[in-house]
Amino acid sequence: MDLMNMDNMMLVGKLGQGSFGSVFSCIRQSDKQVFAMKCESLNAERPRLPHEANVLLALNLLKSPHFVEMIDNGQIAGRFQFVIIRLVGQNLWDVRLKVKQFTLSTSLMIGIQTLAALRDLHRVGWLHRDIKPPNFCIGRPDEETFHTIFILDFGLCRKIALKGKDIRTPRKECAFRGTTRYASLAAHDSLFRKCCYQQMHTILLYLDSLQYGNIPDYDFIYHQVIAAASVHRVDLEAAPNWDQKAKSCFSLRMDQDMEVQLTTTIVFNVRDTD
Repeated sequence: MDLMNMDNMMLVGKLGQGSFGSVFSCIRQSDKQVFAMKCESLNAERPRLPHEANVLLALNLLKSPHFVEMIDNGQIAGRFQFVIIRLVGQNLWDVRLKVKQFTLSTSLMIGIQTLAALRDLHRVGWLHRDIKPPNFCIGRPDEETFHTIFILDFGLCRKIALKGKDIRTPRKECAFRGTTRYASLAAHDSLFRKCCYQQMHTILLYLDSLQYGNIPDYDFIYHQVIAAASVHRVDLEAAPNWDQKAKSCFSLRMDQDMEVQLTTTIVFNVRDTD
C-alpha cells in the first residue's frame, strides 16, 4: 500500500471512488487522528469539490450533530484539490446490506435523524439535491457517534435562500440533478403498505403536495413517525441493528436535537458556485 506524506497528513488507504474522484483515509501525524480526504483532479471537466468545501465551511459554523467537521481544504499544485473531513462509518446502503433488514425501530430512528439533518440543512438555506442512502453515514464503532447519522456529499448542493429574500427564484429550466433511482414516490408508497401504512402514506402525500417555495413542516412529519411508533408499540430508544452490543440507542432524538442558531452572516457570506 502506497504511503504519501502531505505536510502533517499521511495517506494510508483508499476508501472509495465516485464520479468526482477518490476518497482516502489519512492520519494526522501530530496526534494520530484518522480522517477522510476527498480528492478531485484539477483537470475535472466540472469540478465539484470547491463548491462542496464552500458548503462545508458554512455548515461547520452551525451546531448540528448531523454535519461532519471539515478539517482542511486546498490543492496540490498541478495535481488535485482536496477536502479533509472527520472520518465517519459506513453509509446506510452498505449498513442495510450487512444487516439484511432493518427492524421497524431502526427504520423509524433513521427516519427521525435524516429528517433532522435535512431540517438543519434547509434552515440555513441549502438544498442537497441528491438524497439517497449512500449519502447518509453512521458514526464509527469506536466513537460516541456510532448511533448518529450524518449527511454527506454536498457537491450538488444549491443555495435556495438569498440575502434579502426568503427563497431563491426557481430557474425556468435546468438539467436533472440527483439519482433517478430515488425519485419514485410510487415505489416508496408500495413499500410502506406492509407496515405503518397510514402514517407513512400521510407523509408521502404531504411531501408530494409541496411546491417550490414551500417550507416543509418538519414537526408534522416527525409527529407522524412518532405516531407510527406508538401504534406499533415500537421502542425508539432500542439499539439500532448495526450495534448488537448496545442495550439502547444513545443518539439524540429529533425533539432532543440541538437547535441550530441561524446567523444570516453565515448563510449568505458563503459563495454559491452552482
